[in-house]
Amino acid sequence: MNPHDPRRRDLLDDLLSSGSIRHAPSLHDVLATVQRAKRSRAALRCWVAAGASGMILAILFALLRSEPRASTHSISLIAATETPAPPLPAEAKPAHFEIERVDDEGLLDLLADIPTALVQWPDGRQALMLVVHAPAPQ
Repeated sequence: MNPHDPRRRDLLDDLLSSGSIRHAPSLHDVLATVQRAKRSRAALRCWVAAGASGMILAILFALLRSEPRASTHSISLIAATETPAPPLPAEAKPAHFEIERVDDEGLLDLLADIPTALVQWPDGRQALMLVVHAPAPQ
């Protein structure tokens, strides 16, 4: 905009006259507005941090409450399994065995004293099922 043009000069004078500057906010009002904005942003950050901390504490509390507690029975079982078994005496060590290949009928003959069955599943697989009784507890 050319400030030397008389039509434009009149427009500039109207816009920048002392009367229009008088309606502008004072420096004190601008500083108060800026300080309010800073305080509201700081308060918002504080509330977000407090909410996030509360959520983390709630999750940790829920995780700690949901962990199964170990009973003395399970600890004693763990302790019992960690102890090594005593070595077998020299005469009780198993001897070297030869491995023979047998067919299904030969395997069933070897297991004559044990209830067994050769099962064919609907998808064509075959499996040998044995019925084994656990020894009575002493």
